[in-house]
Amino acid sequence: MIESAALPRGLTMNMPVLPALLGAQAFVPPVAADKVNLLLLHAFHAVATERNFARAAVQLRMSQPPLMRQVRELEELIGTTLIIRRHNAVLLTPAGEKLARELAQLFAQARQSIAQVCEVDQLDQGEITLGLSASTLVSNLTGRLASARASKPGLEFQYRELTPEQQIEALNNRKLDAGFWYLSGDEAPGKLSHRLIQREAMMLFLPQNHALAALPGVSLRQLAQQDLIRCQTGEAWHSGFLNTLCLAHGFTSRIANTVGSPLSALALIGQGMGVALLPQGYSRMTFPGVVVRPLQETVNLQLHMVWDPHPAGTAAARWLSEALG
Repeated sequence: MIESAALPRGLTMNMPVLPALLGAQAFVPPVAADKVNLLLLHAFHAVATERNFARAAVQLRMSQPPLMRQVRELEELIGTTLIIRRHNAVLLTPAGEKLARELAQLFAQARQSIAQVCEVDQLDQGEITLGLSASTLVSNLTGRLASARASKPGLEFQYRELTPEQQIEALNNRKLDAGFWYLSGDEAPGKLSHRLIQREAMMLFLPQNHALAALPGVSLRQLAQQDLIRCQTGEAWHSGFLNTLCLAHGFTSRIANTVGSPLSALALIGQGMGVALLPQGYSRMTFPGVVVRPLQETVNLQLHMVWDPHPAGTAAARWLSEALG
C-alpha cells in the first residue's frame, strides 16, 4: 500500500492514476487532456529546462504570472502535478520528469523538421518530379536539366513521360513540380504558369530514296503534293499546327497516315509511306531508310516549362525556371 508519507512534500497523487499504477485498471486520460496545446507544452518545457520561472519567463519573453498560469492550466488539463516550487527553485515530479524528457525529444525533432523544410524550400535537398513529353526527351532539354541538377547535389530528379494532357492533370493535382512540352505561342493551359525555355526548329524527315532527299534544303511549298504523316501528340505541332502551317504557304495538307508518336512516324517513313515534320531533336536518332533535311523557312517550336503557381509548389519551379532561363 502506498502511503502519503512516501510522497514528496507538496505532491498530491492524482487519484485516477493510482489504480492504474497498481494494476487494478487501465489508465484513461482525462477528457480535458485533449485541450492541451503546444503553447502550454512550450511553457512547461522552458520551466523544466531552466528549473526556474524567472529565467524561463526571460527565455519566452513574457512575465512570470502568465507563465505560471500556463503551467497550472497544463496540470489541470492532464490531471497531474508536474512542478513543485521550493523557494526560487523548481522541482519536477516523476510525471514532470517524464514529460520533460518527452518534450525535449519532441522539440528537438520539431527543430530538425523545420530545418529540413527550410532546406527543401531552399532546394538544398529533396526530390523534384518532372513531367516530360516524348518529344522533349529527345531534345537537349535533358542535358540542360542534368546541368541544373549538378549545381544542387542534394536534389534528385524523377522524370515521368506524360502527354501534355496527363501533365496538366498531374500539375493540377500537385503530383508534378513542373512539366515540359511544346506550346503554341504563348497559350497557357488553364491557370498554370509557364515560361519559354527554348526554341527548336522543325525538320523534314523523309525516305532516303525520296526525290526531295537530294536537296540540301526543302521549301514548305514543295510539300503540297506530298503524303504527310500526322502525329497526334497533343503538342504544338499536331494536326492543327500542321494544317495552319500548310495553309499559310498556299496549300492544304494531304494527310496519308496518322500515328500517336513520332517514333511510329519514323518507322513509316523508313518504309516509304510518307514524310513528316518533326522537332529537330529526332534528327539525333538513327532510323533505317530515313534522312533529315532542314526547311528553307524558319519554323520554330516553343518548348515551355509549365507549373502550378500555388505557393506549395513554387520553390522548385522558381529555381528550375531560373536555372534553365
